[in-house]
Amino acid sequence: MKEIKIPPIAQWEKEIEPVAYHEWGDDYDTVCRFSPAKGVICKIWHEDEKYGNDTHGWQAAIETPDDYHEIAFKELSANDAWRKLYDWASKNIELLLPKTKARIALEKRIATLKEKRQQYIDKNHVATSRTSEYIGCSCCGSKLKRELLKSDFCPLCKADLRSNTVQETIQRMNTKIAELEKR
Repeated sequence: MKEIKIPPIAQWEKEIEPVAYHEWGDDYDTVCRFSPAKGVICKIWHEDEKYGNDTHGWQAAIETPDDYHEIAFKELSANDAWRKLYDWASKNIELLLPKTKARIALEKRIATLKEKRQQYIDKNHVATSRTSEYIGCSCCGSKLKRELLKSDFCPLCKADLRSNTVQETIQRMNTKIAELEKR
């Protein structure tokens, strides 16, 4: 993934553009927009007090053409809100940028793997995949009637009743999904 440098916060604060003011002209309710990265719009605004509490009601949001991310701040000055929003934007810049073809393909691959895992789990349910009348728990040794089982776990000791092969396959799928999500 292409690394993008976010400008230093001093430059970022210089680019703040006041958009609207409170009706009395105070800076307290100023709404500002600024752009730390190309194609990203950040806004800070002030909302009236709600429910009679003493919170200042500063709100901050990051808008992109694709996604809308919102962060709410209470009892903060506008400057603090900008700094926190800047920190959030610098840590999560990949969420704010337009998605590449490779990223979209990776997300589709993860979604299909999760779907296959769920289908495999549903297909290998203890109550439907076995034909014997009773199923023995390897942990506590109890005999359980297959027709009465609602889940894949022993109702007495909570041990997994699925075969070792099924458990290992599900674990393998989980690790593969986790590896893909790290990318």
